[in-house]
Amino acid sequence: MAEFQEMVREFHRLCETQRRLHKNTCDKCPIKIATMGTMFQCYRYVLEKPEDAENIIMSWAAENPEPVYPTWGEWFAEQGELSANWKDLRVVSCSGKSSAGIIGLFYNEIPSDIAQKLGIEPKEG
Repeated sequence: MAEFQEMVREFHRLCETQRRLHKNTCDKCPIKIATMGTMFQCYRYVLEKPEDAENIIMSWAAENPEPVYPTWGEWFAEQGELSANWKDLRVVSCSGKSSAGIIGLFYNEIPSDIAQKLGIEPKEG
């Protein structure tokens, strides 16, 4: 089941990436090229030829790894808004019920859509 979920996630990423790069068209999408069809025939292709579609999708995913962005803590430290050794802090002055949740956010990777809007480049490697 995990393999199927990964394939579906990568299929969605492939589709979103192609539309973003090619002005909301699927002209250069590898699935559209394989089907030599029109937009949305890719879904039919996935249903009718799942093995072929999986090969195309997972090959594209291997060639186009998802970018990894810094964590919120890393980014705030780079901006000078947080101590560079923020991971070593043991006590943080916060109040309220959600303060622990806020501290936990520092360890979360910045989502790609937000990172792009903020002009944050992906990590290398």
